[in-house]
Amino acid sequence: DQWITVPASEVPELPPGEFYHFQLLDLRVLTEEGEELGTVSDILETGSNDVYVVTGGSGEILIPALADVVKDIDLEKGVMLVSLPDGLR
Repeated sequence: DQWITVPASEVPELPPGEFYHFQLLDLRVLTEEGEELGTVSDILETGSNDVYVVTGGSGEILIPALADVVKDIDLEKGVMLVSLPDGLR
């Protein structure tokens, strides 16, 4: 694999609702009920959708990057809001 490094200030702007991986790393992840799950520590690229690795006090949780799970991403606040389906923990 080869990587090209570009300063964050020089990356093209993405459409609303789309984010670069570097923007998502270290975001705090909260449930809609306000429970803090941890922070995004890694992003796994799968064949169908990305999966966010969230590391917190309870270990790691894998959260699929799907609209019905990830409800909001606020880069200014540094927060990702999620709705966890049953059995995801």
